[in-house]
Amino acid sequence: MNVLGKTLVAATAIVALALTCIGCGASANGVGVTPPPTTTPTGAATPTVAPARTVAPTPTAAPAATPALLPEGEPAALVPGRYAFPSFLTNPTISFTVPSGWRGHSFMVGKDYGGTGPAAPVLFGWPFDHGFKDPCTDHTPVLPAAGSGAAGLLAVIAGQPGIDAGPVTDATVAGHDGKFVEYTVTADPATCGNGQDGFWIWGSCPAPVTLGCEDLAGDRRYGASRNNRERAYAIDVDGKTVTFFTSQPADLTAADRAELQQVLDSIEFEPAS
Repeated sequence: MNVLGKTLVAATAIVALALTCIGCGASANGVGVTPPPTTTPTGAATPTVAPARTVAPTPTAAPAATPALLPEGEPAALVPGRYAFPSFLTNPTISFTVPSGWRGHSFMVGKDYGGTGPAAPVLFGWPFDHGFKDPCTDHTPVLPAAGSGAAGLLAVIAGQPGIDAGPVTDATVAGHDGKFVEYTVTADPATCGNGQDGFWIWGSCPAPVTLGCEDLAGDRRYGASRNNRERAYAIDVDGKTVTFFTSQPADLTAADRAELQQVLDSIEFEPAS
């Protein structure tokens, strides 16, 4: 039993002893003794005993709602509430709350415009651990320097050709410190590979990260278009770097930007079951 456990047991014993000895006196040796009963004089009126005051029970707090894993398959309309991206590779389960009017599946949630309207805010719960020598022409993995943490990982992403990135900036998510970086895709992915999946912004692989590991046991971020504006996060959670990213188009409305921020502010990293 650890020190905390012993302390709790000792405290419980003291409280129990106190409850059983209410009204006890003290003898010379410090041991609790019960005083003799008091005799009511003959003819004296029997004192009226006030009824015991009823103490209302302390209400039990309702348990927090268990987040629902997002459905697989095609994006579906979501009822407002708490959802989660499942744990995968280096990421734990990431939970969050979405408002009305959002859709989602697997590792993505976003505002639903029904295929029309302004550019939508989107949150992707995808892990990544490396960038590339050239996202368009050379998919040799580039790893951050050992021990560089969140800042090192995002610096690799920001420094790739075909990306215009801002500074790596401090961030706090769910009480954990980390970083984010905003970037815009400046290359034309139509000129990369087959024109659909040739521009790789980052990859995720189990260690060791080697050339081509994304196709074997990991994955890579592709499908971005020229002028796409995104924000990548890397957060230190109990010694591990947890990553996710958002799509934040330049023409995102102020209301939708605030709505996306509310979703980000609601993020929690769920403990392993």
